[in-house]
Amino acid sequence: MTKVALLVLGPHRTGTSALARTLGFMGGNFPSDLLPPVEGVNPTGYWEPTRAVGINDQLLERLGLSWSDPSPMPDSWMDRSKTGKTMSLASDFFREEFEGRNFLILKDPRICRTLPLWNAALGSVPAEPRFAVTLRHPFESANSLARVFQGLPWELGLWLWLRYMLDAEKSSRGQRRCWVPYDELLNDTNSVIDRLELQLGLERESSAEQEATQFLRHDLRHEHWNNHARESSPLALLADHFYRSIESDSAESGRLPQLFDDFAARIADLEPLARPFFPLYNSHLR
Repeated sequence: MTKVALLVLGPHRTGTSALARTLGFMGGNFPSDLLPPVEGVNPTGYWEPTRAVGINDQLLERLGLSWSDPSPMPDSWMDRSKTGKTMSLASDFFREEFEGRNFLILKDPRICRTLPLWNAALGSVPAEPRFAVTLRHPFESANSLARVFQGLPWELGLWLWLRYMLDAEKSSRGQRRCWVPYDELLNDTNSVIDRLELQLGLERESSAEQEATQFLRHDLRHEHWNNHARESSPLALLADHFYRSIESDSAESGRLPQLFDDFAARIADLEPLARPFFPLYNSHLR
């Protein structure tokens, strides 16, 4: 039987935890040693393994980055001289967590940036990667980051959303994946489960819809983009346009690569103006 690694992709504060748990209700297994819930932030759990988070943080640090730095990954960063022991650590993680399992869920927003390493590490099992990608408005993501990490600028949250989305799409391009709008996950859970099953080739547990519907709580959603006042800056307008374009084209997967490439070029033109300020916020806060 083919072993499947289902990687949940999406920027911080975009519903990756809710999507991961929904996949768990469908029958997927979570790795051991998950991060504990945090009241007021993720009271129903992160559903991401401490070990994988540590590997990602170690890799980003070796590259002179952190989760909160939206600078591009360095050229040729997958060279062994740059990844150090993180490749062997990721391979060991998969071999151990897949022991006795055929369907493993892996979620950590940092994987949007480090995905090539995890894809390569899956060869040690071997297991086939499949991807569930969250889609939430960047204003909501940025506003939530600013609320959770007091002092993190709203504009930095937009840059992080843009960078994580670009990296996630590029590194999962051409592979089996399913796009999941956060609004739809909350409001039409059964349809999302149907699509995940169809597009990712999963077999759901019979109780998946009922358990997921009971788990997904609207009262834990604090951000609504149409209530946000700061949406007139060039960066905000670009992020909003990018989101709307992805949302309208997500069902037409053949059009997405060109869409992402076009926006990557536009963002590359704007980024040099902001990059000198990125190190000011290059912290290792969760």
